Amino acid sequence: DKHFKLMADIDLSQYTGTEFNIIGAVVPRGRGSYSTVAFTGVFDGNGHTISNFSCTYERENYIGLFRYLEGLGAEIRNLALIHPKVDAGGCSAVGALVGHLEYGIVTDCYVQGGVVSGEYRVGGLVGAMASMARVEDCHCTCRVVGESYVGGLVGDNDGLVTKSYAAGVVEGNDWVGGLIGFGDTWFGDTMNCCYADAIVTGNKYVGGLAGSASIMTNCYAHGVVIGNVYVGGLAGDADRITNCYAATSVLGDWHTGGLVGDT
Repeated sequence: DKHFKLMADIDLSQYTGTEFNIIGAVVPRGRGSYSTVAFTGVFDGNGHTISNFSCTYERENYIGLFRYLEGLGAEIRNLALIHPKVDAGGCSAVGALVGHLEYGIVTDCYVQGGVVSGEYRVGGLVGAMASMARVEDCHCTCRVVGESYVGGLVGDNDGLVTKSYAAGVVEGNDWVGGLIGFGDTWFGDTMNCCYADAIVTGNKYVGGLAGSASIMTNCYAHGVVIGNVYVGGLAGDADRITNCYAATSVLGDWHTGGLVGDT
């Protein structure tokens, strides 16, 4: 619950695989159960960079520089990750910066280059966001690979992503999007003032901006979208779209649209 400010750029290239002690913990409780120890304070990157963050995990949840960020006052801001390499096959909630974001906020952060891979809820910046969590003024230009709920910025979003973008390559099977893989928010917009310019490939629910999203406002997508079922230039599936457009190349087999595959 403390406050930190980064005072210089950091190069983590000397730490590889599982050598770097990522922030936060998953504590086994027996019989397959566990609890999380979250970062609940404020980390101010102060405009500096962390380069060459590398981690390798299998069959664990919450993987990123910060495993778990939780709390109404919890925040990460003004930080850049340069060329991260996150290899988390078989893991859920995987992001270069944060595995799971609960209530807190990530603002003015970005990921440049690198690769983020996992299985479920995989994002270039944040793996999964709970309701009331927020990502604002952030962007990613990396490659993101996963199975389900895969996004260029956020994999699974129950909160709000605003004034952010992604420009990279996103690959998955279902619920795959240039910015967000899956978004379902009960209190308002899933995305506001966002865009993606990405190459997105998947099987089902594939979109230039989102694989599936409840509400999108003032957003757009460029790039290429390739899928099989429920494929859209903006979203594979959406509930409500306001003041949005797509200028993408779209290729699909069934329920395929220049803007939305299915509503």
